[in-house]
Amino acid sequence: MSKMANAYLISKWRMYFKVLDVKNEGCVTKEHITQDKTKFAHFHHLEDNRKEEMMTRIEQWWNKYILQEKPGPISEQEFVDMLNEDFKADRDKFVKKMQTCFEQAFEINNLDGGELLSEEDFVIAFRAAGHEQITLEKKFFNAYNPVDGLVPIKQIVESWVQFMSSEDSSKPDIVKSALGTGV
Repeated sequence: MSKMANAYLISKWRMYFKVLDVKNEGCVTKEHITQDKTKFAHFHHLEDNRKEEMMTRIEQWWNKYILQEKPGPISEQEFVDMLNEDFKADRDKFVKKMQTCFEQAFEINNLDGGELLSEEDFVIAFRAAGHEQITLEKKFFNAYNPVDGLVPIKQIVESWVQFMSSEDSSKPDIVKSALGTGV
């Protein structure tokens, strides 16, 4: 059993919670899932079977990685405690879980199914989650130094895994910097 996460990492988990809790209600609920998946389908102009498939995938992702199979609502402290328990129990397993979490998240957001993500799909991911700071979201995307308007999903996933699992405050952190601007 390893030690508890340090204050720096816990502060990043709190930032992430605030991204999820768009309405500043102090908790995340199944209602957040419904809002996210409905907006996602609307912004991507999804219909019928494709809409249902994507809405199901979003709900499964939220249930597994955010609510962690609990009925909700989940408070910020409960969210941090759940992450910290996983982190303490097995750091390597925690990192792998974060890797899978963000691979799945960006697979969902990349309807083209390729290895690259466009600025449009990146911005839609944040808009679907209730964030309308489009200028900041584009700045966040551009921090990845896109080539021809595209960024490798692997690079984005790695940045989120670092954000969620690195205790080293001396390492540059694209996600922390972007979230700190109010994305």
